[in-house]
Amino acid sequence: MSLRQAPLLPLPGPPGQPVRLLVAPQRLPVANPLAAHKTSHRALYDAAVAAAEAQGAFDSLFFNTAGALVEGGRSSVLVKLDGRWFTPRLQDGALPGVMRAQLLADPLVAATERRLSAADLARAQGLWACNALRGVLPAVLVGEGAALADLRAMAESA
Repeated sequence: MSLRQAPLLPLPGPPGQPVRLLVAPQRLPVANPLAAHKTSHRALYDAAVAAAEAQGAFDSLFFNTAGALVEGGRSSVLVKLDGRWFTPRLQDGALPGVMRAQLLADPLVAATERRLSAADLARAQGLWACNALRGVLPAVLVGEGAALADLRAMAESA
């Protein structure tokens, strides 16, 4: 076992503004036995976070190979649709994060699990990125390039 520590850096972007989220170009496997556990097998996630930070964003969101939204490289994600909050299902590959679990249990949030598609993300009325370290962060989807073009194509074909 090894432990790492590092200072908690300020969030990218102007204070008080939503954090920025990108779409990762890589797709996660649907059946990954490690998905339910936070492990040290994080190279893909760490690279996606570094790519997001290099573009002034907080995180990159992953879809799985079946087209379902999964999670961010360092955060869970919630999507507001038709006035209700939804988070990706565990069977789609989402990590059962601490903050995600709190939001699912909070009757004021009334979030539920659901398969979320690219079309859902594209029509979201709101986005939250969350983790146990940062809490709940209002977010916006940004970026250009192949990953966002893929997202738009996935949304149009849905």
